[in-house]
Amino acid sequence: MLHDRRIPGRGRANIDHIAIGPGGITVIDTKSTRGQVQLRTVGVINRREQLLVNGRDRTSQLDALERQLDRVATVLDRQGVDYVNAMGALCYPFMRRNLLHYGRARDGLITVDDPRHAAKVANRSGPLTPEDIEDLVSRIAAAFPPAV
Repeated sequence: MLHDRRIPGRGRANIDHIAIGPGGITVIDTKSTRGQVQLRTVGVINRREQLLVNGRDRTSQLDALERQLDRVATVLDRQGVDYVNAMGALCYPFMRRNLLHYGRARDGLITVDDPRHAAKVANRSGPLTPEDIEDLVSRIAAAFPPAV
């Protein structure tokens, strides 16, 4: 687990957490907003996903996490690493869940949920060995230095 990593070339932009395990890499963006969080699809012809937090449109948070995932994927691609699954988790520790909460966005690439469910994504099983994980940690740590 790497915490609070700077995104080079993006000013003060950072990645809150990067979890690396047997199932691959999980980029985690944590939000402290309290209240109702929901995903919905809007539009008839131009359908798109919308993230609502307490009824307000926060789709830009999905967009930001997707850009962070793209940055990580670009770093790995430039280093010739093409065997790693990368996912994102938008984590709301103080969210209220609907009974029928659906937390998958961007074709299943991003989970929008509480810490317990985000941890399940980060702890997914997969083919990576401890050596693979250690190699990825060193690559990611070098590409995304600590923010402080």
